[in-house]
Order: sequence, then structure tokens, then C-alpha cells
Amino acid sequence: MKAHTATAQQPGRGTTTLTILMRDENMKLFADIHDLIARRAFEIYEREGKIPGRDLEHWFQAEAELLRPFRTEITEKKDMLVLQAEVPAFNAEDLAVHVEPTRLFIAGRRVFFQARPMRGHDILKLYCAERIYRVVDLPEAVDPACATATLGSGVLELRLPKVSPALAAPVALKAAA
Repeated sequence: MKAHTATAQQPGRGTTTLTILMRDENMKLFADIHDLIARRAFEIYEREGKIPGRDLEHWFQAEAELLRPFRTEITEKKDMLVLQAEVPAFNAEDLAVHVEPTRLFIAGRRVFFQARPMRGHDILKLYCAERIYRVVDLPEAVDPACATATLGSGVLELRLPKVSPALAAPVALKAAA
């Protein structure tokens, strides 16, 4: 599969391009996030005495520490699904979106520096990174190639056209007699 692009409107910044990634291009990004969470969950497991049976608790704690939560909402219309995700302070370049027929992935990483004046002429500079990640199982099959995305006022909106029932249903083949 190939990547295709959608227009992302950002008020005050003009029009930029938001790339909707297809399977091959996004696997490294999503695998990196998964590995980061797994490493942190293992650190928590070791710190708490290597007591077995709390894997899921450690995983959720690692997610909470590493990822910023963000609100998503899906609205179903006659011929499409519309997903809105609140991603304030993220630009189109910071976000990666991957659409499959029944699943949607959103990931983002924003890096920034923060300077704080100390005493005299010293300044403390902090490197900060903020990550988001969400996997959404879609209620109906969509056509990934026709998905569009807009980004404005801190809201990422994805329009996902539904696949017609005739195309979504698997075709049964009859054996020759």
C-alpha cells in the first residue's frame, strides 16, 4: 500500500499537508511506541520486586506516564464516519495517521524546549517531548484510500467514507462440479 495525503487546514498558518500512512510506512513508528511502553512497563515490574501477575497494571501505568491522553469522538453519518480528535499544540508534521478498513491509528510526537530564567545570567533549558497514541476499532468498514484529514484549532478531523455493503461482504466461491 502507498501513502496518500490529505489537506490539513491550520488557521493562521495556511494550508499544510497531513500524510495518511499505509501499513508499510507506519509499522516502525507504531512499533517504536509499543517498545517504549514495554520497556517502561518492565522497569516498573523490576522496581516493584518482580512480582508476577501484574503485567496489565504495569502496562497501563507505563502508558499513563509516557503518553498524553486525548479525547476522540466518532460520529456516524449515512455514507461516512467522522472522527474528531483533540490534539492541541500538535502540527500536521507532528502527527501520523494510518487507516485500515476496520481500524484507525493516530500517533503524534511533539518536541519543544522550555527556557526558565535562573539567578543572574543562567538559564535552565528543558527538553520536552509529548507523545500521543490511539488505536480505534471502527464500527463499520471504510475505504482507506478515500480518507481525508483536516487539522484546525487543535482538532484533527478524519472523514472516512464507508464501503458499500456489496464491497464489504466477502464473496463466496462455489466449487466447480
